[in-house]
Amino acid sequence: MRTHGYKVLAVLLAVVLTLSLAGCGNRGTPASESSSSQDESSPYSSVLYLNPIKAPDEFLGGVLRPKLTEQVKGAKEDNKDTVGWLQVPGTIIDDVVVQSKDNDYYLRKNFDLRYSDNGIYYADFRVKYGAKANENSRNMVLYGHSMNDNPDDTGEPLFTQLKRYLKEDFAKENPYIFFSTENGDYAYEVFAVYFTDIDVNYNDPNLSDADFMNIISEANKSSWQIYEGIDVSASDHIITLSTCCYNIVSSYPNKYRYVVMGRLVPDGEALKETANVKQNPNPKMPK
Repeated sequence: MRTHGYKVLAVLLAVVLTLSLAGCGNRGTPASESSSSQDESSPYSSVLYLNPIKAPDEFLGGVLRPKLTEQVKGAKEDNKDTVGWLQVPGTIIDDVVVQSKDNDYYLRKNFDLRYSDNGIYYADFRVKYGAKANENSRNMVLYGHSMNDNPDDTGEPLFTQLKRYLKEDFAKENPYIFFSTENGDYAYEVFAVYFTDIDVNYNDPNLSDADFMNIISEANKSSWQIYEGIDVSASDHIITLSTCCYNIVSSYPNKYRYVVMGRLVPDGEALKETANVKQNPNPKMPK
């Protein structure tokens, strides 16, 4: 994993402050500011986090977050395909995101372009970027490998730990996904965690309004967690993290995928410490 000095810096600062997808890329064809006051009893209880995140270092849930735009720029010096940095609190997911001309190129390559079973986090080749988060594709689709369904796998299979969101307690304590480009650090609030199949266009980055809302509706019906108070509209932007799963069909390859979706936090909306979630007693499952 590449740090470019920032992970090390984050760890050192945390100590000083005593706070401390086999092959799941979907194939395709080419084509915040914080308030000045702070309660001494808690490092974050009275701090507001606004999107986009602007402060160099911020606390969320007691975790020190470095400004990831700088890591994106540093990684791009080593690999020009770098487009972002992904961080999912409560998991080992904290690394560079690349993008190529199709969704096959990085399926079995690492950041150094060498063969790797584990591959690397990569964006769907159709994703487009703008100067601001709401100028990016409305659906920021990212892929990563998962070799099993063990949410506590601490090895290199990149997206395996996303399956921790299937547990209510984890979903409650980890409301956000952080994704950065060269242009800014952005927070996405998780609103759906579900299983689908590759015949569904959940991974289309540039959906029409009607298709977008249909995907959102299906995601909500299928989500293992019911996220209360999060209403995604046609004007919203989302992030989609997609990986393999083996609970529906144990063999691989198969057509099923595990998906975590988050809604881009609007400008000026304060981030919260926990999500208001409850287990869905009857999530819709793919056939």
